[in-house]
Amino acid sequence: MLRTALVTGLLTALALPAYADPVIGKEAPAWSAVGWVNLQRGRSSLQPTDLRGRVVYVVLYAPDDAANARALRAVARLRSRYGRTVAFVALQTDAPSKPRPTQLAYLAQYQLRVPAATEWPIAGRPTIRDRYGAGTGPWAVLIDARGIVRASRPVRPAGDEVRAIEALRAPPSNPLVGTAFGSLSGLRWLQPSRPVAFAESGLTLLRWWTTNCPHCTASVPSLSGLANKYAARGLRFVGVYHRKSAFRVSDASIRSAFQRLGGAPHALAVDEGWRMLRPFMQRGRLRQATSISILVDQQGVIQWVHPGPRIHTSRATRYAGPARDLAALDAFLNTRLPAASATGSAR
Repeated sequence: MLRTALVTGLLTALALPAYADPVIGKEAPAWSAVGWVNLQRGRSSLQPTDLRGRVVYVVLYAPDDAANARALRAVARLRSRYGRTVAFVALQTDAPSKPRPTQLAYLAQYQLRVPAATEWPIAGRPTIRDRYGAGTGPWAVLIDARGIVRASRPVRPAGDEVRAIEALRAPPSNPLVGTAFGSLSGLRWLQPSRPVAFAESGLTLLRWWTTNCPHCTASVPSLSGLANKYAARGLRFVGVYHRKSAFRVSDASIRSAFQRLGGAPHALAVDEGWRMLRPFMQRGRLRQATSISILVDQQGVIQWVHPGPRIHTSRATRYAGPARDLAALDAFLNTRLPAASATGSAR
């Protein structure tokens, strides 16, 4: 069973591109569209609130753009994969520059039979793209089962979209998700010498670890690798040392051990007397291990919790669970963080 606690609870804004910041983590805005087609019998319109209980994938498109045509074909394949377990909606948000068939016939060209409507922009009134912080071109909006916008960004390759949907479909399994992490000042910081701020990064991943811990030895390098992979997109990794030995360990030894685990480029702190760890273990009912991992957004809200002790890559059957958990976290991060530009920095 997948142990990773993925977010479907309450969220505030995440570190997506600047144009998407206002809507992420908030209730999905209404759709000001007309001419709905492919609705259930008896319905004449559709709103996000009507789809609560299912993950919703909305594609915003314009019929005259070749890129939009490719996006609609990709969405049709996703629709075929998920059937009715995921709600797909197509919204035409740009008036075509030339005559075209009805929207029903247009979508039929791509074997895309999903609820669809058209918005005709009205001067002085915010458009759907405005309300969802959407840019130009084919755009994807992902809404979780509670009606909260989790992503608003350009349509991505099919594999990325599948991982994004799967991350949202995973049920929450920890009561910490959606709650405030609290202040980082309760930790003693070794690098940097001052507490980091959640607002400085898109997402912050904290892993509690200690020396002479085989679980930490296996997990920290994999989490550090994810941090390196997503650093340009706004992910910060913090190794939080918590002593289990009866003997005090020097700061130099802690730094050296962290460096051997591949954590050298990342932030390092000490949780003296488990001052922060114990409350998290109680609130989150984390009794399996002390080597837990917590992902926090820019507003200090917990997005994901791993109960430990292991989360790492492995081809061994005995560690299939930790490997699946790491893959799920990878997909979750890829969904939540903005895409990197051609130069490697987040857009």
